[in-house]
Amino acid sequence: MIDVAVLGGGISAEHDVSLASAGEVVRHLDRDRWRVWPVRIDRSGYWHVASAPVGADCDEPLQQGSEPPQRPGVALGHLLDRCGVRIVFPV
Repeated sequence: MIDVAVLGGGISAEHDVSLASAGEVVRHLDRDRWRVWPVRIDRSGYWHVASAPVGADCDEPLQQGSEPPQRPGVALGHLLDRCGVRIVFPV
């Protein structure tokens, strides 16, 4: 199983569209192949990394409990080093 981070949100005008789209990606990734770590990027640019991988049945995957907000570089280090993420899917 491969760990993947799915990023949604951000500081652009398309913030809400990105969150909705990323939520659909998270829900439809095959859990037999992928362990999915949602990451919500708030409108200030801080990353909210999920505290655990989520299942396909999660209603609001990018709104789940998360680690404290982090700057992008710190969050990416956390995802790589502590969560074992090897693929990042920005939506």
